[in-house]
Amino acid sequence: MPLTQSRIPIIIGGLILLIGLIIAIGGAASADPAQDNPFGDDAGADFGWNQQVAGELVGIDINITDAVTSPVFAIEVFLKNTATTTATPAGILAGTKPAFTQTVGSGGSFPTNQILKFVFDLSTAPLDIQNTALKPLEVAGIHLMGPLKVDGTRNRIRTSSAPVNPGLLVPVVLPAPPADPTPTPVPTVIVPDSAVTAVTAPAGGAAKIVQPNAAATLSAPDGSVSVDIPAGANAKTFQLTYAPLTAGVPAASPKTKVLRAFELTAYDTDGTRKSLTLLSSATVRAKYTSADSQAAPDKNSANLRLLSYDADSKVWSILNTTVDFASQTLIAKTSHFSIFAVGSADPGPQTSDELIATPTPSPTATPTPTPKPPVTGDFTPGSGAVFGLMLLGLLMAMGGAAYLMQVRRARV
Repeated sequence: MPLTQSRIPIIIGGLILLIGLIIAIGGAASADPAQDNPFGDDAGADFGWNQQVAGELVGIDINITDAVTSPVFAIEVFLKNTATTTATPAGILAGTKPAFTQTVGSGGSFPTNQILKFVFDLSTAPLDIQNTALKPLEVAGIHLMGPLKVDGTRNRIRTSSAPVNPGLLVPVVLPAPPADPTPTPVPTVIVPDSAVTAVTAPAGGAAKIVQPNAAATLSAPDGSVSVDIPAGANAKTFQLTYAPLTAGVPAASPKTKVLRAFELTAYDTDGTRKSLTLLSSATVRAKYTSADSQAAPDKNSANLRLLSYDADSKVWSILNTTVDFASQTLIAKTSHFSIFAVGSADPGPQTSDELIATPTPSPTATPTPTPKPPVTGDFTPGSGAVFGLMLLGLLMAMGGAAYLMQVRRARV
């Protein structure tokens, strides 16, 4: 028999033995007790518990196992600082021995094999500890209590074996963040109509006193223009006037056409003209005529717009306008008062905050793929699977060893 062929059985047996050892060692290495029990078992007390300190919050998670056969009706959690060395009641900080009773599960007792969470806020009563040297609390003791007896006491079912936490750390259950504070309301100043120095309505126009606590409407005498102001649009009483403009109308901006203009002006209660920005937009309605439609681009009423003049920049802006064909009305919203006009615009109008704007579409950027980190530890076998792997590995190792011994005897 050639030398190479004579070594094949030895090689096969060695491979079986090696694979078995690898499986057995890998199974033992993956046997992480934290996967089967997320809590540190309290030896002698038959329940697991963990603790985490975050600032002035102390979180205690308790898991009552099936080994605690008596129903648990209450849980006492003792908190003490690390500087206190004694575990006797005298060494426990005053006021830090709260008992919790919940009516959970059958007969008002705590369920088993479930996570019971307790959070202590050391910054508020009754756990308010003013001495900062006592913070943070890192030691806890736990009593599992029975039902309330006639004399008002309870039997102690289990006690944690040591005041120092033997388990793993778990996240603290943080309280919900406080709600956003209610914004401070803007105080309103109401000046009675009788105390207002009323302004005179312009020729062919109208004037209106607007109170902050009530909606108001200013209408042109001929009904061609109306302005609806909602309640709360301004924090103080003011006056508003409407005046048709036949002269002194600012020249149209490039690519715009002004057909008919009118001016809305705000005044203070003493009759002083003022610049005003409303808290809530007013609605401006202006009638259009057949002549206006004929002057619109393509002689189409749908191309009519309401325009607003900015005296600072000296340009007309095109408001976001709704055309009501049934009532032949142009409708737009505004937060300020100035010169307005029934008009139109050629394609590509100048725009402002309240304008109809045709945005230029941006090219869609090709998203950069997010690199995925290597997947590690996405599967953790349970204790049964780990035991099976170890047993399989040992059997294969034993089989490989037996095969090698048999080959050796056969050669002898």
